[in-house]
Amino acid sequence: MTKDSSVSDWTLTQWEFRGLEAPFNLADGHAQHALQAQEADFIRSLGDILVNSDPVTLSRHEQRFLDSFFALTGQSPPRQRPILHYSSSISIDVVAKSLVASGVRRVGVICPSFDNIPLLLQRAGLATIPLREPDIWLDPGYQKSAMAGCDAAFLVVPNNPTGFLPEPAAFLSLCEAAAAGHTAAVFDFSFRLLSSLHQWDQYRAARCIGGLSFACIEDTGKVYPLKEIKIGMVSASDDLAPLIREISEEIALGVSPFALRAITGLLELDLLRAGSSGHRAPTCAQSVQHNRDYLRAAIRDLPFSLAAPGSQISVEWLRLQTGGGGTDLCRYLVRRGVAILPGRPFCWDRIDEDSFVRVALAREPEYFATGVDLLAQLMEA
Repeated sequence: MTKDSSVSDWTLTQWEFRGLEAPFNLADGHAQHALQAQEADFIRSLGDILVNSDPVTLSRHEQRFLDSFFALTGQSPPRQRPILHYSSSISIDVVAKSLVASGVRRVGVICPSFDNIPLLLQRAGLATIPLREPDIWLDPGYQKSAMAGCDAAFLVVPNNPTGFLPEPAAFLSLCEAAAAGHTAAVFDFSFRLLSSLHQWDQYRAARCIGGLSFACIEDTGKVYPLKEIKIGMVSASDDLAPLIREISEEIALGVSPFALRAITGLLELDLLRAGSSGHRAPTCAQSVQHNRDYLRAAIRDLPFSLAAPGSQISVEWLRLQTGGGGTDLCRYLVRRGVAILPGRPFCWDRIDEDSFVRVALAREPEYFATGVDLLAQLMEA
């Protein structure tokens, strides 16, 4: 960790590390709320998997996970078996290396975005080109020229930090533009379970576009609070999947059966609830919305405006009405016990943009409210 004097150079992950030490950590976007009673009882029952020999093969654990994940998300399984990793960051890194190995040199990346995406792509040897949101989804002319100007495009759906979610027609239009420009499309759906994406099938839509090379990245860590036990997943078109699998096998034999069983059990509990209510949102969705409402009420008289008022995901993107100073504000707050993220590293294409901050919402409501109250008091002071 670098010293405070150079915080303007910190990556978002470095800010999140600092947040782990704060009494009120509203920085990282991973789920940190408490498990519900039924979920906690299930997790306690998993001890036998660690203590005793597990007679169930790894492939059966994987298949049960995949069946429950695709059922909950409303997606049709891809033809090529998805590749599982210990996190979505590993998935991004593997996809980046696969793109390089397949001849990709220039990759367009949605802006704003979490800065580890362009950093991982750059470290793999790729040149990154900013793709403006929402133009990349809403402007067909920009969409076409952007796809023609890069060998691959990396889109986050819904986007972190804005929560922007394209309509199905916009998604199809981008896939068609990518296919026409011989551009590989990479979609990061890590926040999908906190959105309406289950209402239509993105996997089928991508497969229906002739000639489209694509990869879809998924993550369970944004909704299931298992102390960094999570699963990243990559599903890809027939031309990309073999290379992604080959590179993945150079990194790890597979994902732990314990992690697979734990997360599968929580997915299955959400499926049971969805079957009885017809609502596919995970259990944390209600507390996320409660926390969003609380935050918006608390900052009503503070120098913030809502930069993404329609967001459904578990982070809130705020603009400072002062027009700058987001990094200094985050440094001030974390020294006094409240950690949030500055917006500057998200705006990696505009390093002078420092008028945003991001607040994580997937926390216990009482803890979150106390942290927000302290934030408001510090701002007023």
